[in-house]
Amino acid sequence: MEPVDSHVKRVLSLDIAYLLGELKGVCSRLDELSSRSDDEARLESIVLKAYRAHLLEDLESLVSFSAGAPEARAEEQLKEALAT
Repeated sequence: MEPVDSHVKRVLSLDIAYLLGELKGVCSRLDELSSRSDDEARLESIVLKAYRAHLLEDLESLVSFSAGAPEARAEEQLKEALAT
């Protein structure tokens, strides 16, 4: 069963890394948009905030699924992502 566990951990790790990368990009773009006040920036900001909420929900699901394994690092990464 260990090869399956190892594979699951690897996939979880890759998925978490992907989500964190997406979150970083979204947060960076939101920071850029905060200095603009035109309609296009407001619309993009609304969409990005919804996407960010979706990404955070997915990230929380993955972290809770992987709880109990050496994914304490994943939980730490989640806290860092939420802090931004």
